[in-house]
Amino acid sequence: MLDYLGDINPAALLSKHKDLLRKIERFSHVGHWRVDLVENTVFWSEEVYRIHGVTKDEFIPDLETAIAFYHPDDKAEVESLVEQSIKTQSDFSFRKRLYSSDGKLRYVQSYGECEVDDHGNVVALFGVFKDVTDVESSRQDVADSLSFIQNIVDHIPDMVFVKDSDLRIVFANKAFLSLYDKPKDQIIGHTTYESFPPDQVKLFTDQDHKALNEGFTQVEEQITNYKGETATYLTRKQSFENHNGEVFLLGVAADITKQKKQEVILRKIYQISADKGFSLDARINEILRLSCDYYNLPFGIVSCIHSDSYEVLQAYDAEGHIKAGDVFPYADTYCAFTFRGDSVKSFHDVSNTEIADHPCYRKFNLNAYIGVPLYVKGERYGTVNFTGPDARSRPFTEDEHAFIRMIAQWIGHEISEAQYLKRLRESEERYELAAKGSASALWDWDVEEDTIYWSGPFLSVLKHEDANEMPTNSLEFDALVHPDDRERLKNKMAEHFKTRVPFALELRVKRADGRYIWTYNRAQALWDFKGNAVRMCGSMTNIDDRKRAEEELQRSNQELEQYAGVVAHDLHQPLRAVQGFLDLLVMTTGDKLDSRGKEYIGHAVSAAEHMSVIIDELLEYSRYNAGQLEKTSFDSGEELQNIADLLQSLVEGKGGKIILNGPFPQISYDQKQFSRLVVNLIENAVKYGSEEPPVIKISADEDEVYWRFSIADNGIGIAEKYLDSIFDMFARLKVKTSVNGTGIGLAVCRKIVEGHGGKIKAESEEGRGTTFIFTVPKSK
Repeated sequence: MLDYLGDINPAALLSKHKDLLRKIERFSHVGHWRVDLVENTVFWSEEVYRIHGVTKDEFIPDLETAIAFYHPDDKAEVESLVEQSIKTQSDFSFRKRLYSSDGKLRYVQSYGECEVDDHGNVVALFGVFKDVTDVESSRQDVADSLSFIQNIVDHIPDMVFVKDSDLRIVFANKAFLSLYDKPKDQIIGHTTYESFPPDQVKLFTDQDHKALNEGFTQVEEQITNYKGETATYLTRKQSFENHNGEVFLLGVAADITKQKKQEVILRKIYQISADKGFSLDARINEILRLSCDYYNLPFGIVSCIHSDSYEVLQAYDAEGHIKAGDVFPYADTYCAFTFRGDSVKSFHDVSNTEIADHPCYRKFNLNAYIGVPLYVKGERYGTVNFTGPDARSRPFTEDEHAFIRMIAQWIGHEISEAQYLKRLRESEERYELAAKGSASALWDWDVEEDTIYWSGPFLSVLKHEDANEMPTNSLEFDALVHPDDRERLKNKMAEHFKTRVPFALELRVKRADGRYIWTYNRAQALWDFKGNAVRMCGSMTNIDDRKRAEEELQRSNQELEQYAGVVAHDLHQPLRAVQGFLDLLVMTTGDKLDSRGKEYIGHAVSAAEHMSVIIDELLEYSRYNAGQLEKTSFDSGEELQNIADLLQSLVEGKGGKIILNGPFPQISYDQKQFSRLVVNLIENAVKYGSEEPPVIKISADEDEVYWRFSIADNGIGIAEKYLDSIFDMFARLKVKTSVNGTGIGLAVCRKIVEGHGGKIKAESEEGRGTTFIFTVPKSK
């Protein structure tokens, strides 16, 4: 054995051991060090050098420079630990911060022991050194996360807590801890049941066991805090397991005291509003009283805001300081902040706000306020507000904001309904007076009940002798309407209910003797706040004589049109004969006639052609005078383009053009007559053109009632004195032109325009062209 050991090279063995130690340090990131107190030298292993960010070649450590690497806040403690270890010959350890040579902050863990000589003196210190930066960062991240989570949970207004399977509290937020008058360490780790009455403890434990056994439970419960204050909570408990399989109970308890109180108050308000035995003032006063109880504020006010004054319409004040009819300067009230807005305005402690110098605080010492605009019939009317002298400990909640919005809507509806009923009563009184002095049959239809009340001379209109014979509901009245008119009545009624446009309709109604007479009916419905028609009042006037006269006139016009057609035909016959003989005369004797004879025959031919044009235009005029309109809805721009295309050759033949300056509207018109009207005006412009090529510009604009079309030309123009007479029948201007007009074309134009409810005029200056303007009523 000794021989074997003798063969080993001690230097080689030591080298192997050092190499092995370096590998161990590199893999474990644990270095070692030694401080020789006798020689005052310091030894660092390679790992210690790496942690400090230096090398053996550039840095030789000693005790002072080694400690200099530590964070300034940690140096003194490290020095103290080393001194204490030498003094007491005891081991030491620490986890501290140091800066490596590249300035990076590191966390290090160091363990050290003392080396003592035979005389009991400490001659050296030695130990290990480890970089724990990653571990410390992870630990700090966990701590920060837990702190962050705790901070979040502490800001939740609901109580949040966790219990273990023995029902001990292991976690709780501030809201939960506020139930107790004891420090946190006497709550965490304890059941805390001793803080509550036995009946509450039984409810708690029953729900705890149920949640542990069934996984979930929810209950409304009364909880009394250490101050003796009792509140209602909605408590939910959920069991869960951690990664070790341990069972815990998560609880969340929301304070619903205000919500339960609000439910009770709303039920009472609903009952008050539904009880019409109360007057409006009594109902609003009770609503204010209940709302003051909800907010725990002494004053509740409904105000009406005028331009610069604040009038109290209704007030609840147990001591009677504020009463209905009181008027204050508008600017001196907090409602000056509320009225112009569209949302709730609230102050829980005015004395600690920027408006502490406001007159409402200085004069009346009102420190808490919540208000909202009041709307009546959709119009801004005033405010609903609650106020008091004592500041609140916290701001008003969103639930409290929602509550006052609901109260304001309720009160606004009550006032609107009262005003509606008042107007209805006044309307009924005026209606009775009007009925007594009216020449028409007046009627009042209760749409909801479907009952009709008749007044005025309705018996004479429908030839009834007994009022009981009159229709009493819509079905009975519908039976009296002529079958051909019922669909029109139905459609007109539906249109009125939808658009609220005043109702007016001519109907044939059966009298008591069985004969249908024409009546003119006007009516107006009344709607409730939901938009439903609840009542309709109207009149019925006998127009049978007028309608029959109109029918007779229509027949006469038809006969006149037929007569005009016959006359035109009878006039055309001999005229065509004259034209024929003139043509024959020209053919047989044309070469034998002298210049004067040819001139006479030329005049005769022209006169015959002119007479033919006059006959045709007279016939056309008579038809417009009596013809029925066939209105349709069409795009006037498209029709004008068609007309321009049709007359293109006429205008371009004289080197001119038609310019359409759109846009043009959709109109309701007899399309054929619209075309005839525009063609007449364009042909007139070409006919009375100047020496320049004709340029005709067509455009349109509008006002509230009419579309206005303009047709402008660059022709010879019209003297101002003729502008009022050019649309008269056979009106012809004495102008220097070869044009031989009939004086009927513009009369036809006026007939078309006025027949459609419009007007036509001309604007001109002699020698500067003419603009014809005609209007078209907008369709409704």
